Amino acid sequence: MKLLFCIQCQQGVYDIQSLTNDQGLFFCPSCQKPLYYLGREVATLSPVSAFEEYDSKHWLTDKLSQFKGKVSNYTSFPVDHDIMECEELLRHNPHNTEALFHLGMLYKSRTKLELATHYFKKIITADPTHSDAYRQLAHIAMIQRKYTLAVDYLNTIQTHPNSQDVDQFHLAVAYYFSGQKSHAITQLTSLKKILPDGDMKAKVSTLLSQIVD
Repeated sequence: MKLLFCIQCQQGVYDIQSLTNDQGLFFCPSCQKPLYYLGREVATLSPVSAFEEYDSKHWLTDKLSQFKGKVSNYTSFPVDHDIMECEELLRHNPHNTEALFHLGMLYKSRTKLELATHYFKKIITADPTHSDAYRQLAHIAMIQRKYTLAVDYLNTIQTHPNSQDVDQFHLAVAYYFSGQKSHAITQLTSLKKILPDGDMKAKVSTLLSQIVD
C-alpha cells in the first residue's frame, strides 16, 4: 500500500483511501487535487488485495467454483413429515400403539432397522399380544440373519389367538435357516396336512421337497 501526499491539504493519504481516474492517477478524497507519491511503501498489499490474493491461491478455490450453484443441494435436507407427525403425537401420548407401529414401519421402510426395532419392542412391552409387532420384529431379525431370534418371535405368535398359517410357514423357514432342519420339516409337514389346496399349500410342498431332498 503506497503513501501519497496532498499539497493542498498538507497531509498524507494512503492509495486505498484515495480516488482514481481512468488513467489510474490518484486524487485526494477531500480537495480532489492530485496526490504525490512519497516513495514509501506502508505495506505490500492493502487488506482487500491481501484477501483477494489469498482466495486466488487457496487450494479449494478451483474446486469450489465447480460447485457454484450446487452447494445448496448438499446443505438442504428433506424433512420427513410422516415421522415428525408420529413423533409429535407420541410426545402427547407416548403409549399410542398405533403411532408406535406406524413409526416403526416408517423407519423400517427407510432401512433404519435399529430404530424400527426400538419402536416395535415398545409395542410388545405395552401389549404382549400385538401379533403384528412380533411379525415385524421377526421379519427384521430374518433380514439381519438373526434366525434364532426370529424363531423366538414367531413361536410367540403361535400362542396368540390370531395366529395365521403364513406365520407357521415363516416359522418353518426360520427353523431351517437357524440350523434346525428337523423342526422345519415337522412344521411344514403339520402345516401341509391342515392347509386346503391352493397357493400356500403349493409353497409348503415345494419348500418341504427341497428341504427333504
